[in-house]
Amino acid sequence: MSKHQKQLLDKLIQKYENSAHANPNKDNSKRRIMFHLKSYHAYDVQDFDSVEEINADMEELQTKGYIQIVYDQEHTNHMKTIILNLERVSDIYQEYYGKQSKNDEAQQLSQLLHDYQEKIKTPWIQSFIQDEQAYLVKNGTLHKYVGKDMEHIKQLFMVLVYIDEGRNNFMRAMSNALFHDTKYFENELKSSFLSLIHRYEPNYLMAKADDYEMRESEIFRSLGFQLYPEEFAWCAPIHLYLKDGTCIDTTPFQKGFILNGDMLSDIEHMEIQAKRLVLIENKANYYSRIKEKRPDEAVVFAGGHFSPVRKQLYECMREGFHGEIYLSSDIDLGGFLMFARLKEEVFPNLKPYHMSLDIYEKYLKYARSVDEAYLDKIEKARDREDLAIFHDVMDAILKHKKALEQEAMIIKS
Repeated sequence: MSKHQKQLLDKLIQKYENSAHANPNKDNSKRRIMFHLKSYHAYDVQDFDSVEEINADMEELQTKGYIQIVYDQEHTNHMKTIILNLERVSDIYQEYYGKQSKNDEAQQLSQLLHDYQEKIKTPWIQSFIQDEQAYLVKNGTLHKYVGKDMEHIKQLFMVLVYIDEGRNNFMRAMSNALFHDTKYFENELKSSFLSLIHRYEPNYLMAKADDYEMRESEIFRSLGFQLYPEEFAWCAPIHLYLKDGTCIDTTPFQKGFILNGDMLSDIEHMEIQAKRLVLIENKANYYSRIKEKRPDEAVVFAGGHFSPVRKQLYECMREGFHGEIYLSSDIDLGGFLMFARLKEEVFPNLKPYHMSLDIYEKYLKYARSVDEAYLDKIEKARDREDLAIFHDVMDAILKHKKALEQEAMIIKS
């Protein structure tokens, strides 16, 4: 392709891509795609050699059927306009650009969305597909965050199918299974995937509605993806009854017991022989607590927002325990929201522990300052009925403009 062929085809194709012709769902336009040579500075009618060179280049394209030339009626050797042959656009893309036309790509995207809509059943992924179908009809393409090219988009859908099939496990195992590269997902697809999550995934949207921004690790945990197996720690009189008939008593582990998350599928049920169960968000507080725990108490490390696997553990604990259940967490928005989610999804009789106004005031000198945006979120959360139990301490946070992290409670005065 000569320099002039490329530049003038580029101008025609740019006009084409900005027209209704490029969208198969809107392609009812009768307007021709044309370019006036008077706007092409290299086409100097006073320069005979230039005119001859460019004329020859355009006549070659006309011979191939890609364009039609309209000559000036007064100066028959001077081109006036070139018109794109819409029936040969796909051939132009393939020969000169090495890719599909926007029209062909839109048709392929439409078919791809239809195929995955038939295959995928997860509601939030279905919502994403439906929105992209509507956007495609209107704009002839998908949202930019979905993918930079067709291959990228197909790979993103491979990940969504993986999730839909419930194959969620280790992130790098998934990446290796799909792309034969353990880090391909993290390096090439994670950004698009997270953009999608931020718009559709229910756990993320629920947290966002509560003005809590989930960390990336929490997002992937909530979907069942991890870099490594999740581990569960407790110090408690718990009997684990395995499906093979084995019983494991964790009572003697007075400095803590750790269970690999992969073991959950081997557990038939568990019995917790304690009067109360205390979930503790932060690891430092967990280890501090087990040094002074009561004999009739079960202490469990909770971490942050719980994953599907941890939720399975909690449900198993719920079935095997009949005492009082508490959560001890940060006295801040994240802690309040963690309490509300646990109470709603797993432990309906959950009570807060060391999250009261008197504890807040006791350790106030160790509290961290928060900005006005954070206080606005606290103000908004105060209107929620499921957080009514924290209204007094929320008022204190608003008053002092400080939130208390749990680790402050183990500081020795």
